Amino acid sequence: SMIVNDDTDTYFLYSYGNKIKKYALKHASASTFLEIFCKELGKVELKLLSLTEQRKIGFLFRRIDNAIALHQHRLEHLKLRKKALLQRIFV
Repeated sequence: SMIVNDDTDTYFLYSYGNKIKKYALKHASASTFLEIFCKELGKVELKLLSLTEQRKIGFLFRRIDNAIALHQHRLEHLKLRKKALLQRIFV
């Protein structure tokens, strides 16, 4: 988990997820499971824009995520409908 300060938009930071993950995997130490200390993770270099720009980009990502979730829900609904129709047709 990460604590994000007030001058960083969390959805914008989420866009750096793959970069943060790669850094963490590269610098983590392992015994039973991988772990990385917060000081080490704090060394990852991220280019942060102004908070206004971060919020605009974060808002865009949030809208895209919501659209994806909506379409996934619709897809599941259509699959169930298709299955029900096929069962009725081929009884």
